[in-house]
Parts: sequence; C-alpha cells; structure tokens
Amino acid sequence: MKSSKVRFSQDTKKENEEITLEPDVAAKLYEDGGFFIIKDLPVGTEFGIDMNSWNTGSKFLGVKMIPAGLHFIYYSPVSKEGSLAPRRGFFHNFTPGQVLVRKYDPLTEELLEDISEEETDRLRTNLKNIDGNLGPYPYQSWKKWISLSNRITSSSLARLQPKCGPTICSATEVATHENVEGLPVAPPDPTTCINYTSLAKQKYPTGAGPADITRHCMDTTYKLGLFIAHHETIEEILVELQFSFLCFLVGQNFDSFCQWKHLVAMLCGCGEALLKYPQLFLNFISDMHFQMQEVPEDFFVDIVSCNNFLVTSLTDLFANIKENEGALTQLKTRAISFENHLTKKFGWSFDDEADDEFAPVIVY
Repeated sequence: MKSSKVRFSQDTKKENEEITLEPDVAAKLYEDGGFFIIKDLPVGTEFGIDMNSWNTGSKFLGVKMIPAGLHFIYYSPVSKEGSLAPRRGFFHNFTPGQVLVRKYDPLTEELLEDISEEETDRLRTNLKNIDGNLGPYPYQSWKKWISLSNRITSSSLARLQPKCGPTICSATEVATHENVEGLPVAPPDPTTCINYTSLAKQKYPTGAGPADITRHCMDTTYKLGLFIAHHETIEEILVELQFSFLCFLVGQNFDSFCQWKHLVAMLCGCGEALLKYPQLFLNFISDMHFQMQEVPEDFFVDIVSCNNFLVTSLTDLFANIKENEGALTQLKTRAISFENHLTKKFGWSFDDEADDEFAPVIVY
C-alpha cells in the first residue's frame, strides 16, 4: 500500500509515521489480531481503517493484525479517469483471530458479503502465503482510536446503523432532497439514514408560562431530558456524540456533522443538569478533549467558523459551570483545564459576548 496524505491533526500525522514493533509484540498481534481481506478492489482506491488511510497498489488484499474490538473500515474507489468516488464505510467488531472477507462489486461499488464458507476457510489457511499482500494495522494509533470510540457498544451500533445495512456513505440523503428549481422534492429514504435520536426543536414544555419559557430558552436541560427519555441509560448521548463525530470525521457523512453539532450545543447549554448529572458532563468534557485532538487543521475554517457555533457553545458551557455554585469542584477544574487547552491550541477566547443569534429569549 502506498500511504496517502493523512487528513487528521498535525499530532496524528507525526504519530502515524511507521514504527518498528518488537518481534514478540508483532507475533502476539499476528496471533490474536483480526484480518480483513478484500477481493477485486481497484488499484488506486483510497482505503482506510480507523484513523489511517492509504492508496492501494496492485498486490493489496487487506489488513492484518487488527486489534480485537470496534473498527471503521472505509474506501473510495477510483475510476478509470482517476477520480475518487464518495467514501463508503462500515463499523465492525472484530473478535480475536477473526478473518473477515469482502468482495468489491464494480457495478454497485459495494463490498459484498457473498463469500462462501469454503472460500473463507481457504483464505484463513492461506494467510501465511498472502502475508505480503496484507498491510499491518498501524498499532501506534490504536489508543487514539479507543479514546474516540470506547463508548460505542454492539447494541448501540445495532441501533444506530442504517436499516438497509451497515454501509455509511459520504453522499448522504441531504443531496437527494435539495430543492432544485422545477423538480419535485424527494424525501429521504429512512432505511438508508443513520438512526440518530431526534432532537426536540421546542425548547420548553407545551403550556409553559412566560417565566418558564424564558428559563428553558436559557437552559437546555429540558431538551436533554427529552433525549434521555428515549433511552435506557443516560450514556447513550455520549455514544451518539462519539458515533456522529467518527461518521463525519472519518466517514465524511454530513448528516453526522449536523447531529454532532446539535448534541454539543444541547449539552453546552445545560444549567440545572450540571447538578443532576455531574458525571455526564465530566465525561462529556473528556470526550470533547479527545475529539479536539483529531480534527483536521482546516476543519474549523471550512465548517465551524462560518457561524462559530463551537466557540459560542463552549463559551456557554464554561460560563454555566463557573456560575453554578453547586457544581462539583472536579467539574469546575476539568472545565478550566479544557478551556485553557483550547485557548492554547486554537487561540480561542471564551470571554466574548454571545452573538445575537444565540442570545436568550426573554418573554415578558
């Protein structure tokens, strides 16, 4: 495999440089790790697993020594003219020593599971002979991947994946119902969409009085409560935060960026919930810290800074924690540390007045 440009943070670029594993470590990984074998993939395809991507050569057959657990495999086929197709990918939980085989279909550009058990067994017994055609999993980046995906369980994955199958595409349903002049607006196919939890648009309960409307518009705890009511555990909001982040960062799925953005804004706008769910917000800040390490250098210029939503949301979070006398000391300390880190890394200031668009609604 020929390495392509890594599209993540500067820190990740440095850590993704090839390292040499000790022989005993490599042997252990080979014995316990998984194998992903892909047949008939076009030469020059951009192929990746987790935080690493390459352009494939003529001898490429897949990846070996994959640590057990959840991983995201993705690819962008290349045409005869040299142009890359939209990215497609899927999550998979590898068990120790598992051999997963897929076959590329040039007509649909899908990775088919139509592989017989006999073929899989043949490839499993022939692993040593095709070893030179399998690229080793970049073990040095595994810990970072764990920090970004450790909350996503098998049950959560089953809930979130599109109903029609596990494939997540960068060409989302947003493109299918754009309002083109003279053409009818086609609704999205619900079976192809990621099953994110719908976030309530109304900020306050029906029948709320003026004082309650003002309170709920300044504090998103009510919206958080509606989200929690859809799930058995409160942790599912952090699961969706991780899942949506990975789907837009690695899967290049725009719908996922929108979900991540709304989840961040909702959590950052909470006041009362800081006292009710302190551990949730401790974990939220930790997860955001890891996510901010991996965003592309130009990410905030291209997407976020168009309305500066992230700085605005985090300004609310830090202010809510500072002003809440009952908030845990540990939460206050972690928030200050995260704020200082972001200021140093991105040069952001969190002391400015909020934009009018995000100002609270006062009802008289």
